[in-house]
Amino acid sequence: MRAARAADRPQLEALEALFPGDRLSARAWRHLLSRAQADVLVVEEAAGVLVADAVVLYRRGSHRARLYSLVVHPQWGRRGIATALLDAVESHAAARGCRELRLEVRADNAGAIALYRRRGFHEQGYRAAYYDDGVGALRMGKPLPPPVSPQPK
Repeated sequence: MRAARAADRPQLEALEALFPGDRLSARAWRHLLSRAQADVLVVEEAAGVLVADAVVLYRRGSHRARLYSLVVHPQWGRRGIATALLDAVESHAAARGCRELRLEVRADNAGAIALYRRRGFHEQGYRAAYYDDGVGALRMGKPLPPPVSPQPK
């Protein structure tokens, strides 16, 4: 796992194409990859192929982070990659001083909803027809623990 680089954009676009709709454009990826108010984390397999990514957005002055996107290539599913990405996302957000992580998830994505619930996310609302194809979104959130300070020696 590592931070994404500008050269990763074509592979990030390919992963994004796995979503049924509401895909990030090449322009949006360029913006996210150069923005200080976003973290883009990727999981790369040994041959250099990206198999998963997560995008987290931050607002200046806010103690909330937003998990904007998390995708794992289906061939790499059920290996704990999404859980590892969530761990990293939570650590990054807490290190930035965020106290809560929020997200929207497709209401018809039972697997993702179950994962988020297992990870301590709670439902905070519902947005009807949130996605381009008319599917609603479940709004979820999770409090984040304060960042761990290094122990003095």
